[in-house]
Amino acid sequence: MAYWTSRAFVLLLAVVVAAAALGFGVGRLTAPPSSPPSPTLLGVTASLYAKLATAAGKGAGVQADYLVEGSLAGARQIALVRGTYSLFLSVDPAVIQAVLYPDLASWYIALARDHMVVGYSTYSPSASFLANWSATMSADLVAGDGAGALNVTRELLDHVFSSGGKIGVTDPNTDPEGYRVMMELQLAGLLFYGNASHYTDLLASAQQAGRVVTVGAGSQLFSYVQSGTIDYDLALYLSAAKGAGIPYVRLAPQVDLGDVNESAFYAQASVNVSSSGGTTTLHGAPIVLAATIPADAPDAADAARIILYMLSPQGQSLMAGMSVGTLAPAQFYGNATALEPTLKDVLGSSLLQEGA
Repeated sequence: MAYWTSRAFVLLLAVVVAAAALGFGVGRLTAPPSSPPSPTLLGVTASLYAKLATAAGKGAGVQADYLVEGSLAGARQIALVRGTYSLFLSVDPAVIQAVLYPDLASWYIALARDHMVVGYSTYSPSASFLANWSATMSADLVAGDGAGALNVTRELLDHVFSSGGKIGVTDPNTDPEGYRVMMELQLAGLLFYGNASHYTDLLASAQQAGRVVTVGAGSQLFSYVQSGTIDYDLALYLSAAKGAGIPYVRLAPQVDLGDVNESAFYAQASVNVSSSGGTTTLHGAPIVLAATIPADAPDAADAARIILYMLSPQGQSLMAGMSVGTLAPAQFYGNATALEPTLKDVLGSSLLQEGA
């Protein structure tokens, strides 16, 4: 009898130990340790600003996760999966207006500006020439030598298409960098040859010759240029080049889509892109990082906290540290009555002003 009692005790002890390992208490049932909570906010961000979006969420104290897409593809995703996403960071306000207005958005905030540049691979046979052009262009821009900057831009673009090197671009139907490449080439063609199609025709010829790599979003080209798979990255912003450590050559302000004083000239460029089952014509305009909160956002208040953080001095420092050209104050466009209260409270302050 003692043997069976001892054996039962051992079995009971084993059960207790096993139960403890599984999170059960003696005499009561408790749940096993839970997994970390899921993100409280889902957002969509242009691929080249994914790091900024993540850091801004942390700075605002909001747990967030982002779908990283080209801005056009991201806006379409918001329209397709209604009531899922609470924040959208686009590198072109025209995307918000074309895809989300008027039902899914009615406003946006311009947070920062950027410039198009030409990135190049250190493995390119032309790397030394490109480095010299980069230094010359930087000196011209600092000195305000507009004629010198235009000359470097023409020589650079002529070289890109005549050298036989491989070129990287993005799809204009998914990514603003893609249609901005076409816009900058149109503007350069008008400036230097009086023909908007001069460089775009050269790009088409390069594509036919198999010299062009096309991807869905600008960040996807980083590995190509860093490995030497392509020689030139045309679909590149200045902030992205600095952030990824890609060498680059600046372009003249009349071509780089980064100067508000050139807005009228930029508007002469236009590209047709697929949008919501149809075609939308987009015109050249200064590059702007814009934020909006979809009208059906499930976590609109948290999204507003992230935007407010980006407007704050801490957010401005964050963007400056990532080589993003901040706007201070940021500019608001659209229907102010649809703003979240925390953003409405700062409209008209040193953080946020009505755009002209």
